[in-house]
Amino acid sequence: MLAGTSHYPAWTPMERPVLLEWDATENPMRDRVIARGPAIVEGFVDVPEDPGLGVEVDRDAVLAFLVR
Repeated sequence: MLAGTSHYPAWTPMERPVLLEWDATENPMRDRVIARGPAIVEGFVDVPEDPGLGVEVDRDAVLAFLVR
């Protein structure tokens, strides 16, 4: 839904712009497991054109964190 909402208040029925909270803290596990994710460009998240959520998972990296 957020991708389909304008960030310009005059173009949306909402009183204020919609904000996205983005975790930018260092996270080695996340950085290793996510091979490709959404890009932040000039303060905005690029909406991917591919099907899905826009995240490509490195399955081999996930196996490295597997606990048996």
